[in-house]
Amino acid sequence: FVADPAKAAAWYAKAAAQGQVKAQHNLAALLHDGLGVPRDAAASLDWYRRAAAQGSAKSAQRLGTMYFQGDGVARDLVEAYAWLRPAAAVRSTGAARRLDQLAPQLSEAERARAEALGLRGDVGVGSRAERVLVITAGLVLAPWGVLPWAIVLLTVTAWLTVVQRVLHVRKQLLGGNPRV
Repeated sequence: FVADPAKAAAWYAKAAAQGQVKAQHNLAALLHDGLGVPRDAAASLDWYRRAAAQGSAKSAQRLGTMYFQGDGVARDLVEAYAWLRPAAAVRSTGAARRLDQLAPQLSEAERARAEALGLRGDVGVGSRAERVLVITAGLVLAPWGVLPWAIVLLTVTAWLTVVQRVLHVRKQLLGGNPRV
């Protein structure tokens, strides 16, 4: 991970205290693993939450995984689901895979409770219906050269959707979610 974890932890701590998202995530990882600093699950959890509050899908995914596995926290599948959903919404394949593992273990009521925690990442201009419509139009009009433009439009809307979802989740987390 790093050549001198103790020095890295010191630098990450300074940058994390100033709100640097990557530093917050990396400091949380060092605290979680006890690299260069004593292992501290509570501090790790706090730094992951701070980074997730600023839109770090990696931190939200890590939180979801910690709750899923009971790693440094009490195992809580509802909390895991609540953290993994926004990470998966910004196309984190690891979070999506973990959600696939988790979903069959939750009842409808538990999923509803997780969703009621307030984190939603299902916003954006590029929803599934719009993507299907653009692909269909591009294929139907392909003989007239529309397909390359449809692909460009899909690419642009996909990136816009990712940005919208990250900002939406960040806004929810900074807006007083009790888990942050």
